[in-house]
Amino acid sequence: MIKTNKYFKPETIPSTVPLKRVSSKVRKEFRSEGITGFPGRSGFAHSPTLGPVPTLNLGTGAKVFKNDSLNAYIKFDNDSITEEGESSLAKGYGGIGISSPTIDIAVGIGGAYAREEDDQGERLLANANNKIDAARLYITAMSDSDAAFSLPEGKVGDMRAMSAVAMGADAVRLASWGEGGVKIVANPRPRSNRPGSNRNIETPGIDLIVGDGEDLQPVPKGTNLLECLAVMSKEIDDNRELFSKFVRSQGEYNDKILMHNHNSAFFNLPGAPAYNVMFAGFKQMFDRVADVEAGCIQSIVKKASNNSNYFNPLNEKYILSALVHSS
Repeated sequence: MIKTNKYFKPETIPSTVPLKRVSSKVRKEFRSEGITGFPGRSGFAHSPTLGPVPTLNLGTGAKVFKNDSLNAYIKFDNDSITEEGESSLAKGYGGIGISSPTIDIAVGIGGAYAREEDDQGERLLANANNKIDAARLYITAMSDSDAAFSLPEGKVGDMRAMSAVAMGADAVRLASWGEGGVKIVANPRPRSNRPGSNRNIETPGIDLIVGDGEDLQPVPKGTNLLECLAVMSKEIDDNRELFSKFVRSQGEYNDKILMHNHNSAFFNLPGAPAYNVMFAGFKQMFDRVADVEAGCIQSIVKKASNNSNYFNPLNEKYILSALVHSS
């Protein structure tokens, strides 16, 4: 127990972990003396904490490396996680006696529900559970990894009895800190490691899924998309030119209609133009020049600017990424 005097009296800090999650011995001492009763387990300066450290439910073939004061471990065993992300000694391929060497690296076993004892003070045994464990890296020679990590089927499908490297956490980050970059590759080897199958036949895909994966759509190829947009841009130019020709031709015809007249019955002399046509005719002449022809010219300028912004690799808004590629 930490000694106190008039110059030093440690503050009593309430527990940040529900006491029912730690052992009965720790609960009793904490209620009696608070954190001061655990001078070596205050958590200060990376000393051990009073957080619960569940006892793992292990088979005789498992080998575990762990720190007794931390809720984390590295376990060498056969596959033990099955449907819905739950595990036990009877689950997974290891539970039915199939060799499936696995390295399970996990922290925060039980997550917010981690406990050392039940309400009667009896020790609890904890199984891996991807629904509540804080984070896990699972390397296995054989597993139903999609089911074990509750992943949507997607376009790749629900893979069964395959080797896998799977991970799960509240936040997953992959970062390249050097010039090597990052590659996400789906390229099968000629030979398969699955029992009863020595060849990889199908080429797998890559699914980038947010949510339940019900609305998966293909990713467009950037270069092909750029070529398609360039063709569409050329077609727009062609259509605009055809439209401009039509406007000019129709305008010439409209001008003739506006200024035309008929010969009168008086010695076949030319009559006056049709006054009811003149107002509409002069209006269409003004609109054709001010709106249609000027609009066509403006669209040419805007299109040239857009092409320069989005189709030119030297511009900031170039639609293709210089550093990210897909196949």
